[in-house]
Amino acid sequence: MNKDLNLPKMVATLPDEDLRNLIAVIITEFFEIYKPQQKTDNLQQKVLLPKEVQQILGYSRAQIDLLSQKDPGFPIVIRLDNGCTGYLESEINLYIEREGKTIH
Repeated sequence: MNKDLNLPKMVATLPDEDLRNLIAVIITEFFEIYKPQQKTDNLQQKVLLPKEVQQILGYSRAQIDLLSQKDPGFPIVIRLDNGCTGYLESEINLYIEREGKTIH
């Protein structure tokens, strides 16, 4: 990558239509990466608490928290009403299939 590349200046000089197109591409890509990993008609899905995910994946809580922050392929954290967090079981299962993880 060219170190002299000044992206903010380049973006600021784009014509309005090109800037709109760039923003549309960025938004589309964002939602493609962070969309829910499985669509389902069943609204009653099981939510796993982090301790359950730890047991299933064999990871520590810190490793799971790091994956949640850094790996866009890792299931999205669900904030529960009582201040706890969880993960959809179906998304954890998809992650296991996709990553080739073994259940412990």
